[in-house]
Formats: sequence, structure tokens, C-alpha cells
Amino acid sequence: GDNIIINWNSDYDINGNLYNENTLSKEEYINFILPIINELKTYSEEFEKHFNKLKKQSCSPTKFQKETRNIIKKINHIYDQYGDMYFAPFECSELDKRLEECMHIFHNITMYNHPEIGNNWSLENKILLTQRDLNELNRKFGELEYELSKIR
Repeated sequence: GDNIIINWNSDYDINGNLYNENTLSKEEYINFILPIINELKTYSEEFEKHFNKLKKQSCSPTKFQKETRNIIKKINHIYDQYGDMYFAPFECSELDKRLEECMHIFHNITMYNHPEIGNNWSLENKILLTQRDLNELNRKFGELEYELSKIR
């Protein structure tokens, strides 16, 4: 009509094929993420237990870092592993979003408390940021469980 020309981007076909070839079935996706969810919850509880000791000043920041070092490494490993996973099927997209949110929040928590990276914040700021994000993480775990219950 009005001299409008639409050029089709050939990358759409490539991306569409990539998505189709790398999208898991619902069952495959759930089998892949359930261990991740369980690990996240376990590490979150363990981290929060150590964090509460730090807040109550029943352990030093140095001891806290030693006690949480392995948790931080494991969370960062899961975070990297999650980034390499296949695509979630459409019916699991909301669940996938909630899991991704949990991963990002927990990763942020590890950043505040990482021995090399977290030195930019005062102990008071680390505690405030960590507490805020732990509260948000626990809220998001509830949303994650809700989304999981909808697709089971």
C-alpha cells in the first residue's frame, strides 16, 4: 500500500530452529529443575543460619565468610549451570521465570558476601542488603512452589 517495505530478518528462522531444537519437554524440564530447586532451598537455609549468627554477632565476619565460602561456590556453580540449560517449554514459562528470579537473588546475596567482591560494602550494608534479599528470596520460593504446583 503506502510504500512500506518489511525486510524479514533471517536470524528469526535460525533462532526459531534453535529454540525448537533445544526446548525440553515438560517432564524433562521438571526433572532437570527439581534437584536445582532442592539445592537452592538447602543452601538458602544453611546460608541463612550462618547469616543469623552474624546478625546476632555470635560469629565474626571472618568466621561467617569461612562458613559460607562453600555455599557461595556451590550457588555460583548452580547459577552457571542454570545458564547453560535448555529452554523451558511454554507451559513451564512462569515457573522458569520464578526459578530465574530465585537464582538471580541468591547470586546477588553471594556477591555481597563474597570475600573479594563484597569488600566494597560496610558490614552494616552487607547485613541490610543480605536481609532484604533473603526476605525476597523466601517470598520468591513461595511463588516458585505455587507455579510448580500448577503444572504438576
